[in-house]
Amino acid sequence: MYYNFNNDLASGRKYENRARKILEPYYGELAPCNDYRWDLKNSRVSFEVKTDFISKNTGLIGIEYKNKEKLTGISVTQADYYFIIGFDKSWSMIVDGFKQDGWWLGMVIETDMLKDVCKLPFLKRVWGGDNKSTAIILVPVDLVREHSTNIFPMAHGVLT
Repeated sequence: MYYNFNNDLASGRKYENRARKILEPYYGELAPCNDYRWDLKNSRVSFEVKTDFISKNTGLIGIEYKNKEKLTGISVTQADYYFIIGFDKSWSMIVDGFKQDGWWLGMVIETDMLKDVCKLPFLKRVWGGDNKSTAIILVPVDLVREHSTNIFPMAHGVLT
């Protein structure tokens, strides 16, 4: 599969806006930031927003930590929290009297906690992105969910 950074960037902006709308009632008004420090911030809290569409097929969230030889992603973020959008096949909810399995969740996890999770020795590390130059740690969605401070169900089945 061909990876296109510009398409990914446009999609990322869309879901940063969705994250902002979900988070603002709980954390107050959040402003965007367009550099490595964080994606959303106010005077009290900051967030890095990560959407992983491939998690629907893999059950894994890719956490970037290096590009070529330069530290990136979780290695350099200054965000207090990550807001991770991922598909959790084991998340169930009753909707209109029927149990629906498999939901896209917005999961709030402290950055320091996610860093600790990423240090677990059994997690797989891979190269992906443009020219396979980005180092990524693959974290199971359920591990992210279990360590999250807040969980927001976003969509059943298809994330739009």
